[in-house]
Amino acid sequence: MRSMTGFGRGTGNDGKLAVTIEMRAVNQRFLELNIRMPHAYLALEDRLRSGIKAVLKRGKVDVFVTVQDLSPAAPEIHIDDAALGAVKTALEGAKNRFFDGSPVGLGEVMTLTKDWFVQTPPAIDADASWPPFEAALQGALDSMVAMRLREGANIGRDLLSRAAVMKGLVEEIAGRKDAMTAAYQERLEKKIRQLIDATFGRKTRSVIVMDNGWIILSALQPETISHRIVSAGSDADAIDAAEEERE
Repeated sequence: MRSMTGFGRGTGNDGKLAVTIEMRAVNQRFLELNIRMPHAYLALEDRLRSGIKAVLKRGKVDVFVTVQDLSPAAPEIHIDDAALGAVKTALEGAKNRFFDGSPVGLGEVMTLTKDWFVQTPPAIDADASWPPFEAALQGALDSMVAMRLREGANIGRDLLSRAAVMKGLVEEIAGRKDAMTAAYQERLEKKIRQLIDATFGRKTRSVIVMDNGWIILSALQPETISHRIVSAGSDADAIDAAEEERE
């Protein structure tokens, strides 16, 4: 049993690149990958995804990739001669018109603008850069799988413990079933003894529960019984009134 939550970390170093990959996973029915890595190495993202999908099948996984270039190559710099010349000419004209007319140096040009050159980062060789990425990925996956297995083992022990408790409850109920059945049967027989069938074989249309707990089944409609009780009460009141007048 494996848990879907976990954390993994791995590193790789080939002397040129130092790569660190960290993974965090939470529960989710399907596999969802969210990879954050330096833009210069995006060409390797598909390889990372394929490697992760080969091992992890479920969960929402956030992947963080950091890269340190241990032997950085110098960037390529392209100078726009026309733009540089235009800036220098403009500065010379301004100096001649408003200042002492001294020569314009590179420092003054760079202070004004840097649009006259383009700096291009060195090209990344995806195949040559892959080994430290691969090592870091494998380390992160191994540590995450190990953590998932540990968490799964903990969950398994918890489930077994709960199952043992449930088994004990079932056994306790099974041991008490005869006594419970007998007690229920006794209560049912007591209720039956308190039952009076006044239907005389006809269909039961109302049930009367008396103050003393007796239950009477009647073939009369509830409205009929209610009317008779009211009428009987009125007749009793009339008789009591007549007796009082005679006295």
